[in-house]
Amino acid sequence: MKFLLLLLSLLSFVAFSFAQEQRPLEIPYVADLHCHSSLKPFRQEAHTSIFDGVGCSGDCFNRKRLPLLMKAKNFPIGSQASFSQCQQGKNKVVFLSMHIPEVQMMDIRNIWDFFTSDNRMENFWTRITGFHKDFIRYQLMMYDENEPINYFKELEREYAYLLTQEQHDTGGKFVIARNYQHMKEVLENEPGTIIGIMNLEGMHNLINYQRQKDFWLDSKALNDPTNPEYIKYHKMLEENIKKVKSWGGGEHAPVYATMTHSFWNMVAGQAPVVPKTVRALGLKQRPGLHEGFTELGRSVLEMLLSKENGRRVLPDVKHLSREARKEYYSIWESYRAKGDTFPIIFSHAAVSGIKHLDKKDKEEELVAMDKLHKPYHGYFNRTPLNLCDEDIWNIFRSRGIIGMMMDEKRLLGRRSKTDINKVKKAGDEKALQMEYMKAWMAHVFYIIEQCQSKEAWSMICIGSDFDGVIDSMKAFPNAESFPEMAEVMVEFLRSHENLAVGLDRKKIEKLMYGYEPEELVEMVMYKNIDRFLEKNFAPDKSLVESLSN
Repeated sequence: MKFLLLLLSLLSFVAFSFAQEQRPLEIPYVADLHCHSSLKPFRQEAHTSIFDGVGCSGDCFNRKRLPLLMKAKNFPIGSQASFSQCQQGKNKVVFLSMHIPEVQMMDIRNIWDFFTSDNRMENFWTRITGFHKDFIRYQLMMYDENEPINYFKELEREYAYLLTQEQHDTGGKFVIARNYQHMKEVLENEPGTIIGIMNLEGMHNLINYQRQKDFWLDSKALNDPTNPEYIKYHKMLEENIKKVKSWGGGEHAPVYATMTHSFWNMVAGQAPVVPKTVRALGLKQRPGLHEGFTELGRSVLEMLLSKENGRRVLPDVKHLSREARKEYYSIWESYRAKGDTFPIIFSHAAVSGIKHLDKKDKEEELVAMDKLHKPYHGYFNRTPLNLCDEDIWNIFRSRGIIGMMMDEKRLLGRRSKTDINKVKKAGDEKALQMEYMKAWMAHVFYIIEQCQSKEAWSMICIGSDFDGVIDSMKAFPNAESFPEMAEVMVEFLRSHENLAVGLDRKKIEKLMYGYEPEELVEMVMYKNIDRFLEKNFAPDKSLVESLSN
């Protein structure tokens, strides 16, 4: 009898412990540090609702009318982060990354004209971007006729579009957050509302190019404060930064701004966004490729970080060249030495597995290195766009934030692609979800391993880049996928699965630093962004005083 009672007590204890360990996953909402919900709907024939997004119908999406080379490609057309998709995926806090498409991308036509007509090029670009054909036709015409390109004017029009979406009930309710407190009030009192937080991607957004030849303006002029070109663009950027900092009476000022994108913007050098083979077709990513900051760019950093011209806008280092990132960390250090600390942001990231920013690997050498049988080589994409260990450490010591992206072309290396393709062929959807999750979590655990600290978990969040013309992970293709992604993440963390980057289950558990799987998933899905905004999206005191007078 005593033995039976002892056995029952033991079973009750085990059941209680198991119940404690398997606490329910609590995700009241998902927060995404970087996506482009307005990019496609704003660029339709009639401005489509940001809730409806963009579908895939229309003859411009007919593969038969595309160049032969493109037929095999799976370009995303339909929206990945329309607000209706965000509603389905509990994605209530959305950083609205405003990005005006760079017309230089059209330069690829110069090589392809011999086997594509203009009509086919319209179809090609519409197929890739999801923009309306009239918008593409207008961009091509402006570029061909050497017309001035006023990015800032279009940026202001897109902001005005967001204001109209905020004012009208077009399938749901949307509000642009004024500050952290306002965001928390809306989350508590209006649970069905999508909350937008403003940010910019690329300093080209603030420029009016009166001459297209300035796309390739030499950095010599931009390093000389007495040069007329420097003076002209310095004044323009100063005025336009002040204007965006005054949006919404100053309450819609961007929280952060990505310094560069695909092409030279006179501010800082960019990392390559397309392979060398595509650049060989005529895509002019030079000048600026792999270069550092110009003197004009350093002045722009001061304008963004200044609190004298409005609320501080935090620089985002994604898309900067490695040289420019090195320089930025040095600039950050100079601010810290004066007692002015602020977080370093890498808004939509993947890991490269490369240690140092000053590593001068040529792209073809990086590909060759992927063939080495070292734990990380071949599993990650080693593009200069991705995080080096030096990036990770600087972000960590600044108490910054890293948004993990959902773009498989940036996430996957040769080995991880092979692993995923094997599972795809088997046709097991659940197994495919787990394989994608293992690939995604390999990046996360790599970051934690480099920092060797429990605190590193506080800087990991979602930075999907949805609707930024990405090739999203097939198992988690859009914002609707977030709840399922969270469940699969918990399942992985509770499983006995190893990671094919030299991390067995024992090492994985060590790197979890005592956190329960549910705790980590909640941090990644929303809590870390909440913590970041609490510190960096507070009301500006001078703004509050001026509004109350």
